[in-house]
Amino acid sequence: MRLQVRHLRLPLPGHPARRLEIDALDLPQGQWVALVGANGSGKSTFLKSIATTAGLSMSDDHADGRSPPAEILLDGKPLAQWRRRERARRLAWLPQTVDHMDSGLSVEQTVMLGRLPWLGLTQTPGERDRAAVVDALARVDALALRDRQITHLSGGELQRVLIARVLAAQAGVYLLDEPFDALDAAHQQALLATLGALSDQGTSTLVVVHDLNIALQADAIVVLLNGRATAVRSPQEPDLHIDLERAFGGAIEILKHPAGAGWIALPRRVRQR
Repeated sequence: MRLQVRHLRLPLPGHPARRLEIDALDLPQGQWVALVGANGSGKSTFLKSIATTAGLSMSDDHADGRSPPAEILLDGKPLAQWRRRERARRLAWLPQTVDHMDSGLSVEQTVMLGRLPWLGLTQTPGERDRAAVVDALARVDALALRDRQITHLSGGELQRVLIARVLAAQAGVYLLDEPFDALDAAHQQALLATLGALSDQGTSTLVVVHDLNIALQADAIVVLLNGRATAVRSPQEPDLHIDLERAFGGAIEILKHPAGAGWIALPRRVRQR
């Protein structure tokens, strides 16, 4: 599915005089796109605004009838014209922090929560739902954890389970806020492979990424810079490299990988020693 954002206007938390303003941003179908920018540039705010407009956020800022901060479209159709359950089946969100976790649930039960848009609150999970949970757990290498209680997991294990819960929704668009955080190198690579596989299936994913060397492996990158979003561009484009360096105040530079496989980001100061 295609996700389009139009005319977004948001104040940045902690910076009331600064705003995030995005006139138009299109998330291509069948690509995973890294959303990058300096601390405080509005990456998480941007993702949460989409989730809130879609009714996916527990703290729905628009439940009081105020207008949403942007026009958001799925496959060209405004979110307001989708029924709430249909939106939840097509758009899934992993927030930066997850509150209200039921400590009595097992890993498998937690991931099954991702099937609620398909089940509702009363329907019993069927074979398709159980298969979706198994598939999601396998994608994050967490099948061996399925019977553990979530309170008995390490930080990295819990992160993998939360990613699996989102993947179990089998949505057309995923919004993932810092999913690589807390993962070790092996599971970061596994998640990269999962994102690539989802792209091959036609899924669109927008991912907040702090590690630029992970971002440079995405299908495309969007940079938040001076309260604006750049166009969606390939990691190969020189103009994108310039914007990345500007976004981080010249503290990094983008160089050709010594093995010739893509690009890498290096701290400018360290490289010059």
